[in-house]
Amino acid sequence: MATSLFVSGFLVYAGLVVYGSMVNPFFLAQSVIFGAYFNIERLLIVVLSFCVSLFVGWLFYYVFAVLTPFGVDLDDINKSPIAVGIFLFGYELFLGLIMYASLMVPLG
Repeated sequence: MATSLFVSGFLVYAGLVVYGSMVNPFFLAQSVIFGAYFNIERLLIVVLSFCVSLFVGWLFYYVFAVLTPFGVDLDDINKSPIAVGIFLFGYELFLGLIMYASLMVPLG
């Protein structure tokens, strides 16, 4: 069960990355500095956006871990393999969404 949740989360993550890359690609751009087939500015924006989003996600996780809303300790997932699978599914969904959002950032 936990492995299937992990794999399904990875498929959702991969699907969001592929969709974001197809809708707003950074390949085949108009930059002639690095080459006609690659836009380094677009790649840097995607990487920076992803890093900022990952930091904000980590900050939210830290705040929830300190506050323990509803008496839930976030470290309790290690007690059950299914809980670990659900956590990984949610984490991969989070990574997919921030990667998709990073790929959709307009260039100016």
